[in-house]
Amino acid sequence: MKATVEGVAIEYDVRGEGPAVLLLHAFPLGLFMWDAQVEALAATHRVLRFDARGFGGSAAADGPLTMERIADDGAALLDHLGIDKAVVGGCSMGGYAAFAFVRRHPQRLAGLVLQDTAYMVVVPNVTPDTPPLRKNPVFLYSQDRFRRPNPFRPDVVVSIDPVIDRKIAALDAHVSQVYEWLPWVDGKLESVPKDPAERVAWLKAERAGPPLGPDVREAVRRWYGAKAESVRNVEAFEVCEYGQQPTEADLHRLFPFLE
Repeated sequence: MKATVEGVAIEYDVRGEGPAVLLLHAFPLGLFMWDAQVEALAATHRVLRFDARGFGGSAAADGPLTMERIADDGAALLDHLGIDKAVVGGCSMGGYAAFAFVRRHPQRLAGLVLQDTAYMVVVPNVTPDTPPLRKNPVFLYSQDRFRRPNPFRPDVVVSIDPVIDRKIAALDAHVSQVYEWLPWVDGKLESVPKDPAERVAWLKAERAGPPLGPDVREAVRRWYGAKAESVRNVEAFEVCEYGQQPTEADLHRLFPFLE
């Protein structure tokens, strides 16, 4: 779908009914990056996403694309659809634009979700027009395979068994990353199937159900108790030293669904 905002055709997509969610994409992606989130949210929410000017199906602007321009285009699309307020979610560049939305359209904001936008909220002068938060939030490292100079400590583990297929679908959308350069770096590019369905099966075999390390397995037991042995796929997180240092009680408050 397209809407004209100040003379520029903006490609957008809106799905579902319920409380509104506005999603702002990362650079250099487009509205397609939110496919898995839309699938998960559209049953209970009205989800709006759009291509920023010059991305995807949206026409380019005459001048440089600013975060304020993206924020204003989002507000204009809310007007176009008759939506008063929305929870605004942004990833990377979209997070910068989400902060511009907070500044310029605070009355339209029902909530704010940021991904990969950490430095904006705590460090003065990284983005001079955005004041840092007065209270340092909790930051979490996500587990990866790197072990040096400091081994990963699984402070929190979340079972993703119920949504593992959605995670695989989300990874499947990153074609150049998961099917091209990562396999090339790992020396197994030739093992990647050409057929799309076979690719997904290959990806699931690569990413789903790997054996959990002893430290992660112990953390699963700590968080899941009697249910721990049935957990196969997890996201594990370590509390980052740059943010607020939560107590055990704080972690349980932040992750109440693990109770």
